[in-house]
Amino acid sequence: MQVRYADTPAQKELKRITAERRQFRTNEYNIGAYGTADVGIHPSIYSPAPWNRRGGMGTDRSAALVVDPVGSRG
Repeated sequence: MQVRYADTPAQKELKRITAERRQFRTNEYNIGAYGTADVGIHPSIYSPAPWNRRGGMGTDRSAALVVDPVGSRG
């Protein structure tokens, strides 16, 4: 059996500061390399999926795949 003691308030503060600094450095790199800090953030995290916006699946046919057979053009 292992015993793990809870972090002291000083350890919690150190972890918080370290995480903030790590995120700051990551954002600085991403801005320099990609022009934005929002690298890797998928838009579906912040907005509903496009197929759920109109009240259910299958109601929006504007994004349907259209297959054009080669011989159909005259």
